[in-house]
Amino acid sequence: MADRPPLILDSAKVLEYAIVDSSVEYTGKSALFVGGELLGEVPKLALCQNYKATDFLLFHCNEAWEVLGAGGYPSVEEAKRSCEKSYKGITNKWIMVAKPNDFENWPGEFEPLCSFCGKSFYDIEKMFEGQSAYICNECISQLKKDIEID
Repeated sequence: MADRPPLILDSAKVLEYAIVDSSVEYTGKSALFVGGELLGEVPKLALCQNYKATDFLLFHCNEAWEVLGAGGYPSVEEAKRSCEKSYKGITNKWIMVAKPNDFENWPGEFEPLCSFCGKSFYDIEKMFEGQSAYICNECISQLKKDIEID
């Protein structure tokens, strides 16, 4: 899905993301200044965490997931509360990508691709990891069909 962010934004691991759609009302009740200018409404938001950090970042992004501005918060919950003040209705839009403090694969490959079809884990239902390769559930299903003996 094209609306999903990369797993890493500005060197921070994406934990959750939200798309600002017509069901979300931009209130402007909190202000984010970038380079002395008020940033205003953005189409995409991402909650992120730097490697082994204890605080969390709320990234305000454009359509291409480029970070336009950021705010720091002591918890994911606090970042979401603050975001809801400016983006009324965003609370139900957050989609989890990773859990806080989950750095098992850091700083390795964050977007494994199926070694057979090349699809990202975002594009399939499940991804299985071997010693030096990945395979998706779709390729496993196809392989099963290919080797079935009548």
